[in-house]
Amino acid sequence: MIWLDSKHIDIPNYKLCLQQVAHPPFYYNPSVLNVLCKNWGAFVQPNSNGYQWVFPLSYKKIAGWFYLNNPFFIQKFEVFGDISTDDLFELQNQIALKFIKIKANLAYQFNLQNFHVHQVQSRTNCVLNLNSDYTTLYANFSQNHKRNIQAAGDLQIKSTNNPSQIITLFKTSDVGKLSNYTEKDYLRLYHLITHPLCANFFEVLEVYNSKKECIAGGIFAHFNHKITFIFSGNSPQGYQEKALFFLLNQSIQKYANSNYILDFEGSDKESLQRFYQGFGAQKQSYYLHHAKKYKWVI
Repeated sequence: MIWLDSKHIDIPNYKLCLQQVAHPPFYYNPSVLNVLCKNWGAFVQPNSNGYQWVFPLSYKKIAGWFYLNNPFFIQKFEVFGDISTDDLFELQNQIALKFIKIKANLAYQFNLQNFHVHQVQSRTNCVLNLNSDYTTLYANFSQNHKRNIQAAGDLQIKSTNNPSQIITLFKTSDVGKLSNYTEKDYLRLYHLITHPLCANFFEVLEVYNSKKECIAGGIFAHFNHKITFIFSGNSPQGYQEKALFFLLNQSIQKYANSNYILDFEGSDKESLQRFYQGFGAQKQSYYLHHAKKYKWVI
């Protein structure tokens, strides 16, 4: 296997590997990685047809040292393509050799060697398979969710190409004020959704009440039969009128009986897990790796 910086990756071969994954996340598309990551590259296993597998990663480079990190809006990194057990073992060795510090979510619980500190924390994702009809999916909703959907106000959903209102709703909410997002993160999100090479991946939906006020909204990424609920905003009126219950129920109804997966991107917050699981979502695990090679690494 070899490491390639993004500018040296053969993009057609990269995309062929990506097609081998049943429901890859939108952020593995090279155009999206170029927007979200200051630097990215990949470990690849070449073969006679191009690449056997690819493992993309985002990084920072400081004074010649490589730091593995997760940018906002990229939940985790994983291999796509056909990788053997031996290659997966060697991959973790190569990661340990390449990077001096790691703070990143990976799909695997790697046992990274030769690090002064290495901690692994299990994290939770929530996904819903939409391959059943809506009646069957709705039957798996929690009773609380069914009540909230029925109690939703007189609401309408409008599609837009501009995420500004939803971003503002989040920023000005109590949840947004306590979040770790910076102004740079919000700008990056706006740039991603409006970027000419990325805009067609996104569905931006605003929820309006009977007074024609935008009270909530959500941003969904569509890629290779996976719908990822990447961002939402809500207002006090939106909470009162159950706007997000309404929005997600409408989206599930729209894509029911398909081969799509709805990825809520989960949360380690118990309240958000309950919210997503209330729609019938199932838990999946991934892993936060926090490692540094030397004591002096900050």
